[in-house]
Amino acid sequence: MTARVSAGNSNTAARHLSLAPPAASAKRRSRGGGAHSSLAPCTAPSRLGVTFVTDDSGSMEVSDPAHLRAQAIAAGLDQLPDGSLAAGTTFSDFSLPLFPLTTVDPTTRPRLKEEAKDLFDYGGTDYDEAFFGAETALDEMTTADRKAVVFLSDGAPNYTDFAADKPIAARGVPIYTIGIGISGNPEAASILTRIAASSGGQFYDATSGGQLQSIFSRIISVLTCDSQNISEQITLAPGTSRTIPFSVDPSDREFRALASWSVGKVTVTAQRPNATTMTPGTL
Repeated sequence: MTARVSAGNSNTAARHLSLAPPAASAKRRSRGGGAHSSLAPCTAPSRLGVTFVTDDSGSMEVSDPAHLRAQAIAAGLDQLPDGSLAAGTTFSDFSLPLFPLTTVDPTTRPRLKEEAKDLFDYGGTDYDEAFFGAETALDEMTTADRKAVVFLSDGAPNYTDFAADKPIAARGVPIYTIGIGISGNPEAASILTRIAASSGGQFYDATSGGQLQSIFSRIISVLTCDSQNISEQITLAPGTSRTIPFSVDPSDREFRALASWSVGKVTVTAQRPNATTMTPGTL
């Protein structure tokens, strides 16, 4: 399979493409190939560390009155392999701990799930404070050889020129964003998509508890190298295109492609090995 990315009549700009077939039915290691032979193969971590960051501002009283955020964290804790490290923080006008750095196992999961319910829905929505808190929690995970941030919000920050997510991305730590109560709000989806894409993570829109197990299955499968994940930053001049190959095995249930860009317009198509283009009617 290939994804073909083409720039329209636009200024030259960086385009970011991520391709991830989540959670194959049989476990397998990631691999690079073709144009990606220079990428190092994915190595399963000996200890995974995940920081859960949840929006606890006043807007969540309307966006998430049932506290789907707590259910999301519980689903994530269930998916984390035993021996992983987890920490939780909340944010509004400032960042606060939700639960301390803990080794996740059958004895600690119930307590962490209960502590994840301690939400108040009050105050403003300061994304810089959120990511400052996330970075502090990541710094404490000294024994984790792979780290990630799971960020839950309605995508309505006090201001959009926040920048505290950038140092986290610069460390090679992906930020997986989960939109809560953002249906019908393309601006919120755009903000959360940008955060995820710039760090090598992915954005998900959760509208019910039933979706969360699937979402975290995809996230954890990428972090533990149970599925292929290709992420590449490219620059396209107007009128040019780029082809990025990836594989889909018979055991894969699905694949997803995410492209994000800052200016101009791009077109992304999925092509089969015989060069025919996949369309919504023939997927």
